[in-house]
Amino acid sequence: MRVLFSFIGSHDPVTGSIPSGQSLDGPVLSLVKHHTFDRIVLLAATAMLTSAEETAALLRERHPDSEVILFPCAITDPTSHIEVLHWQRQALKKFTGNSRECFAALASGTPQMHACWLLLAGAGEFTLKLLQLRNPRFVSVAQSPVTVVDPMHPELPRVLADLDQWTNSDDTPLDLQASCHAAGIAGTHPALMKPLRKAVRAAPTDIGILILGESGTGKELAAKLIHQCSGRTGHFIPVNCGGLPEHLAESEFFGHKKGAFTGADKDREGLFKQAEGGTIFLDEIGEMPPALQVKLLRTLNDKKVRPLGSEKEITVDVRIVAATNADIEAAIQEKTFREDLYYRIAGMTLELPPLRHRITDIPELLSALMENSNLLRKKRITGKALQKLQSHSWPGNIRELAQVLQNTLIMTEGDVMDADDIEFRKTTPTGISFDHLPEPREGFDIKKYCSEINRHLKLHALEITGNNTTRAAKLLGISPAALSKELKKKGPTLRKESINNNPG
Repeated sequence: MRVLFSFIGSHDPVTGSIPSGQSLDGPVLSLVKHHTFDRIVLLAATAMLTSAEETAALLRERHPDSEVILFPCAITDPTSHIEVLHWQRQALKKFTGNSRECFAALASGTPQMHACWLLLAGAGEFTLKLLQLRNPRFVSVAQSPVTVVDPMHPELPRVLADLDQWTNSDDTPLDLQASCHAAGIAGTHPALMKPLRKAVRAAPTDIGILILGESGTGKELAAKLIHQCSGRTGHFIPVNCGGLPEHLAESEFFGHKKGAFTGADKDREGLFKQAEGGTIFLDEIGEMPPALQVKLLRTLNDKKVRPLGSEKEITVDVRIVAATNADIEAAIQEKTFREDLYYRIAGMTLELPPLRHRITDIPELLSALMENSNLLRKKRITGKALQKLQSHSWPGNIRELAQVLQNTLIMTEGDVMDADDIEFRKTTPTGISFDHLPEPREGFDIKKYCSEINRHLKLHALEITGNNTTRAAKLLGISPAALSKELKKKGPTLRKESINNNPG
């Protein structure tokens, strides 16, 4: 999506030509003649509201396929850089959306407004392309009416980003800002604020909440926010369901009595008892063993637990918040996750956006990460470096950002981080290396290559699990049903190959 941001000036929507006095299109209308935009955001100071409404009406009439938004700005002094910067940030955070192509017009408004667009783009705080409308006198074959000003051009001064000066958006209520800060959440992008507002509203209730999102998007921090806003006085206890040994999972959750099994040399409280009056955060709940799912459902319904080896049930008052990056609905279809448990824990679902959908939050995230860094001296960052970070796709989300920043802080000489100091790992979040891929060449068959890789990985998974389909599927990140289906489709060949490759 292409988004244009422009202030409205005294020459909008139309201006008079000299000396004829004939009305001509003003800067905004003229600029939009030469470029197409999906969304046009008009920033209007109080004194320019009437002109902005007229400009918006003409834009909607002439460009019906473009969304035109009028954004009133309570600017008391249009020559105040601080006031202008404040409202520019508000507009950019509110209307950028998921767009990776945003433009700011150096056409209408005061010189201070144009200077502030340059500052924001030059610092890399927002990834902006700047559009300059050239005076008709200077238009030629070599000089088009509209040109793009590159804020990273070597002739322009380097702007250093002072991350400590960036504050949260005024669109976010102060209480939510404070709560997010206390939970360790940084950023004010609308894609993030929308689920967090839902979380805070639901926090004081007993409704089950399931948090969805890619790995590294901050699901545990969102769960901590819910706990902090719930009014509960007990502990917040996070549990990684995928990291619990299946044979010890029941004891971990519900506790056990001395002698309940080999090695149980004393009574032990389970997590439910430890979290009494508080919240248990079940991360990666999709990996919970089926037998434990049954017992968890019973506990949630009855609000009672029975420790292993005990004949007595214990009443517990615990709030459950769960999270997963897996497709739970697919797991239900494949019978690996109970549908009745899903409806019990997912009274409300919250979906956290990936970092690539909230790149305008990167400055605040960097500031928070640097604040928590264990390095003795904080460093500043150039606009080029920040723009490089905002142009990355971040498959590992905030976790990857933290790792990249930590490495950069350690390796950068001096007090300034520049774009050349930043290196991204050549692996996916799952650790897949691309260093040894074959070079494409004539006769190369990508389908055959991918099919062979697919076959080899499945054979290897079956080999190292002793042909245990369930365990092999878990290693591959697919369902046992999908692996079994392929085994049936290929007959005994795939399994036989695995057995023949197994030296045991």
